[in-house]
Amino acid sequence: MKRVTLLCAVVRLCLIVLGLGAEEQPLATRVEHFYLVSDQAQSLFTYFKDTFQLPEVWPFWQRGPFASGGLSLGNAVLEFVSFPKKDNELVKTEFRGIAFEPAADADATAVELTKRDIPHADARTYKFQVPGGEARVEWSSVGLKDFPPTNADVFFCDYKNREGVAQGRRAASGELAERMGGPLGVVGAAEITVGVHDLDDAREKWSILLAPAPQISEDAFVFKTGPRIRLVRADSPGIRGIVLTVRSIIQAEKFLRERQLLAKDDVGHTAISLAAIDGLSIRLVDAAQEREPGNPLLGRGLGVDHVGIAVRDLEKTINDCEPVLGFKCIRQLPKPTGVVSSVIYFENTSYLELLSAAKQPSGAKLSGRAQNHADFAEKHEGAIFLGLATSSAKGAADYLKAHNFEAFLSGEESVRKEGETKPPPPPWYFVAISHEPSGNKQAFPLAIFLIEYVSPGRLTWLASLREKEMLAHPNTARRIHSVWFAVRDLDASLRNIQNAGLEPGEMREAKFLGASGRDVWAGQGRLLLLRSSDDNGALNKFLSNHDDGEIIGVSIEVSDLNKARSWVEDHSGQKVEAYEGFYSRSILIPPDLTHKMWMEFFQR
Repeated sequence: MKRVTLLCAVVRLCLIVLGLGAEEQPLATRVEHFYLVSDQAQSLFTYFKDTFQLPEVWPFWQRGPFASGGLSLGNAVLEFVSFPKKDNELVKTEFRGIAFEPAADADATAVELTKRDIPHADARTYKFQVPGGEARVEWSSVGLKDFPPTNADVFFCDYKNREGVAQGRRAASGELAERMGGPLGVVGAAEITVGVHDLDDAREKWSILLAPAPQISEDAFVFKTGPRIRLVRADSPGIRGIVLTVRSIIQAEKFLRERQLLAKDDVGHTAISLAAIDGLSIRLVDAAQEREPGNPLLGRGLGVDHVGIAVRDLEKTINDCEPVLGFKCIRQLPKPTGVVSSVIYFENTSYLELLSAAKQPSGAKLSGRAQNHADFAEKHEGAIFLGLATSSAKGAADYLKAHNFEAFLSGEESVRKEGETKPPPPPWYFVAISHEPSGNKQAFPLAIFLIEYVSPGRLTWLASLREKEMLAHPNTARRIHSVWFAVRDLDASLRNIQNAGLEPGEMREAKFLGASGRDVWAGQGRLLLLRSSDDNGALNKFLSNHDDGEIIGVSIEVSDLNKARSWVEDHSGQKVEAYEGFYSRSILIPPDLTHKMWMEFFQR
């Protein structure tokens, strides 16, 4: 039945596209403006205008209980709105509405919406006097009904004097350009991220709305100008945030850091501190990066996300990691699977996950996952997997299947709260990849899976950890930069990795391991594939009792190598010498201090 429904939706969309093809007339040409609502709308308007030096499109003004002000982002207007309160309830600050510029007028747009079977309100006309001037602004609005997400306001805004309005927008955009984008270097709005419960249903409805243009890629609807619309799964639907393109991410970060406004979002991208802008999610991306297409496997995800380390005794490991190595560990609640864990988060939100099996009552059995961790730890201890963060788990699974890999998409089961009749959407999605060849299917050579984080609660949790300085470590560790894999056949492994959508980088040599190999780019991090070059070397010994493609070590970037070295030497009683490592000046922490995993600290 599900296949029949999907087929009908596809046929329906194709008929709409074919019917419109001759006229080449989409309903929407671009996002004209979008708005946020807040009890603090005027304060936020002033803050964005003064702090980020965004030009004013129209001043903040009040008409009865409604108030509004508009600032230019270059290619779109961000409106700050305060609506009348209901029963004096506080209004949460959030992005609430998206206004499309229609290709035709409001009445024709309403007719076309009816043809496409999209529920909508009748066109309504508004007239307002511009504060401080004689001009009157008149427009008609056509709002959508029961359109995902239903708690957002998606509508068409038909200005009657479009050229006059466009002149004002161009003047403000020109002023932003003259200011070089202000201290953030804002070039424009790149994306509006829209969270929905049912991604398949939302994808169908948005596709019908926006057919035949713009183009669709990775659930992103891309216009010729202005921000794209990206759909993502979310347990709390709504407009989740925006992405701004900036001239230089380095300069933007410098400005934000100096004012204690720098933050990282849930996948480690540069963002404006939630606390400074009342909880709004605004991510920044470098203009050069924005022009580059997303990786087919990772999209625009973080890439190297977390390394799982199986250990026999979790408490002992924590005691080694904190006082000896200089990490801050965050204990997690025991999982229903029987796994107990602690995590070490870094400032870009990559992390090390220490895993152990909980002690069971007499006669009780561990789950399959916990038993696997326990068996691995009993035999080896050390790193057991790498999770790569992708922006679309479904897209990654589809890509892998299309390239002859066996990939399995699943969601982590959410905890059902009291009173809930059905479980909430998963907080994340996994893509497992078969490591064994099957028929004509390729084997994926490394101990890797993919993960897409979809829970907005994770972002809030990470922000709270950052405020508590749990992401700042005495050893100054900043992020996992690369993960080292021991392989028997480097050339074959590289071919498979490349077939999966990841590109090889520079050649590397690891004399201390008796190995050589090659980097592979993985989002903001790297994989380092190493093969033995010495029969008596450490890597060959590792492969003698480990499976092909398992993890032998990691490179962690620190901000101060001298501090990291002093900490380890002072607290371990061992001397560690600096050397020229894979990526820069480094120190090497031997496996006896790290529960059987080589660990390199380096400073750029």
